[in-house]
Amino acid sequence: MANEYAEELPYPKVPSQVKVSTFDDLNSVLENHSRFFRDISRYQDELMTALHAGYLIRDFRVENLSADKIIAGTIGVDQIYLFDNKFELNGALQQIIVKDNQASPVTRVEIGKFGSGADYGIKIRNSSGTVVFQATSTTFIDGAVITNATISDSKIIGMDGSKLTDGTVTNGKIASLSANKITLSGTLTCTSSTTAINVTSAGVVIFSGGGDMIFKATASDSNFISFRNSGNTEKGSIIYSPSSDVFSINNANGSDIFIDAQYGSGTRNVTVRAGSTLSLTSISGATITVGSNITLAPSTVVQVNGNMRADTNNTRSLGTSSIKYSDMWTVVDHVGDIEFDNGWRFTEPDKVYDGAKPEDGLLIMNSKWEVMGGFDKYGNLWVKGFVKPLHDFYPPNIAKRESSESEENYDRERKVLN
Repeated sequence: MANEYAEELPYPKVPSQVKVSTFDDLNSVLENHSRFFRDISRYQDELMTALHAGYLIRDFRVENLSADKIIAGTIGVDQIYLFDNKFELNGALQQIIVKDNQASPVTRVEIGKFGSGADYGIKIRNSSGTVVFQATSTTFIDGAVITNATISDSKIIGMDGSKLTDGTVTNGKIASLSANKITLSGTLTCTSSTTAINVTSAGVVIFSGGGDMIFKATASDSNFISFRNSGNTEKGSIIYSPSSDVFSINNANGSDIFIDAQYGSGTRNVTVRAGSTLSLTSISGATITVGSNITLAPSTVVQVNGNMRADTNNTRSLGTSSIKYSDMWTVVDHVGDIEFDNGWRFTEPDKVYDGAKPEDGLLIMNSKWEVMGGFDKYGNLWVKGFVKPLHDFYPPNIAKRESSESEENYDRERKVLN
């Protein structure tokens, strides 16, 4: 067959119309039609032979062709566009390519071969052309949200059974993760220089196995726990300063500090222990108030480096009638009255007589508040009974009471404290 293209096969010429007047005319028409049908049959045979032999069809159009009517071994073309150039089967690149409908179309999907090597897979790009999903020799998902996913009998690089092995996840994000889905064994390290962990709702941190929290300061940076209100205003802090080696609990912006042991069932004690010096310091004349039932139990003495006074006049007591100090040393006593255990008292005249003045002298009163004697401001001594000179008293039959702490011992301890 000399024809290269199937459409070059000559189609038989259709017989011309003839007016039939005689039987000879009729026989001629029938003969012409018989010859035409033979030519049609031969043309069909040659066309089928040409198609089966693989001859080309040039500029051939089929108005309506069903897919099940196409039988071909090989269709040899470089590119096929389906409907338009947005969907392309590119044989040269060995890819299926899908573009979007922007003014300058962007390739959104590529499936097939990538590069000159044997790297096959899929790439999906966003509207700007950036790859957001890739499954080739390198696989990643950028900004993916995975909801209620189940991975069953599958393998993911970097997984060992049900655990992540040592690997690197770069800039990975999980949109929603319940806390009960996290089981951590080992050390969680946060390297952020700003906010490392941010808990945005109410909750608690529980160490059910007796774990510890360790705040490790550097040589130049303090440990700092800040307590703030809902407006992010700091109200207090716990600080360790490595430069001064000081641990402190501080208030801020007008807040108060309480160390409280009154809540819960029963009563609780508060113990403050100091290895050397325990200081209560008032700043700018502020008042330090110590509540009721305060017990100071030192091993030796309590030293007061300042003045002590009651908060109101003629209201507070030092000791009680049943609990007294054994000894007291002072340089000068400024007192109103001196009362003894038997009820006798040294007092001033204005406390006994109307119109009298304190400077009028000193009176001696018995337990019935009767004047037994006194000194006036001129130095005169007067008594209710007789003044008996040269009285012979009985010798004491009770030994002299020694103080529990002698003046010598007190002076020696005072030197050590100073």
